[in-house]
Amino acid sequence: MRRLTVAGLAADFRSGARGPSEVLDGCLADAALPAARSVFIATTAERARVEAAAADARLARGAALGPLDGVPGSWKDLFDLEGLPTTAGSRVLPSAPRPADAAAVARLRAAGAVCVGKTNLSEFAFSGLGLNPHFGTPANPFGSQAEPRVCGGSSSGAAASVALGLCAVGMGTDTSGSVRVPAAFTGLCGFRASRGRYPMAGLQGLSPLLDTLGVLARSVEDIARVDAVLATRTPPDEDIGPLRIVLLDDFMDDTVEAAQRTRCLAVFERLRQAGFAVSHGRAAPLTAAREAMARHGTVVAAHAFHRHRALLDGPAAARIDPHIRARLESARSFLAADYLALLAARDSGLRALRARAPGTLFMFPTAPIVAPTIDHASEPARHAALNARALAHCMVGSLLDMPGIAMPSGFDGQGLPTSVLFSMPRGRDAELLRACARIEAISAAEAV
Repeated sequence: MRRLTVAGLAADFRSGARGPSEVLDGCLADAALPAARSVFIATTAERARVEAAAADARLARGAALGPLDGVPGSWKDLFDLEGLPTTAGSRVLPSAPRPADAAAVARLRAAGAVCVGKTNLSEFAFSGLGLNPHFGTPANPFGSQAEPRVCGGSSSGAAASVALGLCAVGMGTDTSGSVRVPAAFTGLCGFRASRGRYPMAGLQGLSPLLDTLGVLARSVEDIARVDAVLATRTPPDEDIGPLRIVLLDDFMDDTVEAAQRTRCLAVFERLRQAGFAVSHGRAAPLTAAREAMARHGTVVAAHAFHRHRALLDGPAAARIDPHIRARLESARSFLAADYLALLAARDSGLRALRARAPGTLFMFPTAPIVAPTIDHASEPARHAALNARALAHCMVGSLLDMPGIAMPSGFDGQGLPTSVLFSMPRGRDAELLRACARIEAISAAEAV
């Protein structure tokens, strides 16, 4: 696997060690290899070559647009790209070419980023595992040919595109964990932004209450460079007191695989030794949100059913991925009382976090499990429970609109990535990025 980073490419471009077109040629060649099968729904070679050539010319005359100029990136196929349909990973949605780029695409393009293509995902973005029977399931680079593993979902192709070195940035969406879980399963950093931080126009959504954008990359530093370009709403910094890190013990119970717990505790210990203010504890708003979803179901299920009900009630239903169709159908009996209870839990949790924990960095394993095999995840009898486990931790932050960054924490005994999630209250994106950059620097120093 190649390791393309925004910082590394920017340095190479400045020094003349290589140029955007040269890097792009390697990306497109590798995207055609068997290991990259099903990562992209569509590559945009012609567009990418034009964009890379323009970046070459700017660099040659010393007029680079910034750190993203010439950097290859991918877009989950929920974002509109001019001239291409937006499939949402499905064969049943209208497939007319879109007349213009999504707002986020246009913003990165204006910063010089090179669009390699549209990446694969779970159908309708409604799964945490990343299976797709229509366009194929991308294989996790950390799996084996004998036992290929999922990349996680729904932003499966976005994660694979970065993990395989087909681009340096994978843009995805995160409604219930769809950036953080794939990052965890593929050894990447994955950032879920607070709602409203990034432009959403030109996006095929799933849940109007929970949808937001996210970034997959190899480092927090790279994510911060993308955030600096994409962010549309950046509240001014305010004094939130000294940062403290709390490891949430109720997210470390026996539903979490041993390797995930062990690696999370190891990160916690490194932070303590580095001088961070750390403690074990519980966070009542997160615990209450978790309990509310266990009792009442999920907001995203209600929204997904409402959005796709016409498909479920029509002849196209038979063409929907059976796993996705079953999950959608399970929300048909969702009660208004349950929905209102979830909204109440969300509102009270948001108020409590804003009042009591503005400077708290919560940490716990990003997912209770490591990446399962594709065969295991595909079994009808196991799929629903496995999907619920994969998303269990991230869904809490989604309900409370908490920005979160999944960061690699190590590997299990099979060499599969483990991950730790750092989250802060809504709107604390900048503080979260700065804190995780400090954490990342500690890990980098230890690796030297």
